[in-house]
Amino acid sequence: MHNKDYNSLFRDVPGLETQRLILRPFRYSDIDEYIRFFRTEEVQQHLGGVLIPKDEADAKRWIDNLNGRCLRSKLVFTWAVEFKQDKRIIGRCDLGGFVKKSMAEISYYLSSEMWHKGIMQEAMAAVLSFAFKDLKLHRVQALVLPDNTASARLLQNLGFTHEGLLRKYDYGKGFSDVQMFSILDEDYFKC
Repeated sequence: MHNKDYNSLFRDVPGLETQRLILRPFRYSDIDEYIRFFRTEEVQQHLGGVLIPKDEADAKRWIDNLNGRCLRSKLVFTWAVEFKQDKRIIGRCDLGGFVKKSMAEISYYLSSEMWHKGIMQEAMAAVLSFAFKDLKLHRVQALVLPDNTASARLLQNLGFTHEGLLRKYDYGKGFSDVQMFSILDEDYFKC
């Protein structure tokens, strides 16, 4: 059964907090730090060529769109991942592509300086809690490029199941082979 407050959850990007992180809406003051790590080759290699804001004005339009139209249209929740220790933006998590108020896709990336520290697992756990406990979704899925073994391991550590390979699938700016992972509500609540 769906949460009757599903629609009301899209008024604002909800703040989520973990031991080391704050997940919150992007702010204009995040732009420089976000673009700095987002543009790096290490981060871009796993994103399929996602577009980078061209300049500050473009980035501000992007933030306004995420926190405004995209949210009100129930398209996506986008969180800036802030490291509590120094209040620095180190990553991003998205939950979107909602189908019948029941399933969605999760995506994420992290500054390469913060890789292999359990940070994204912590952030993703908070987003999954929101997805299953607040939105009452029955399925969350994720796409991963085949050579991104760290991301595949992260998803499996969170309880996701590898479902298979989607050949030449729409990913980033083009088409790539991608691995499909998913977690169902029954899997999530077993953990």
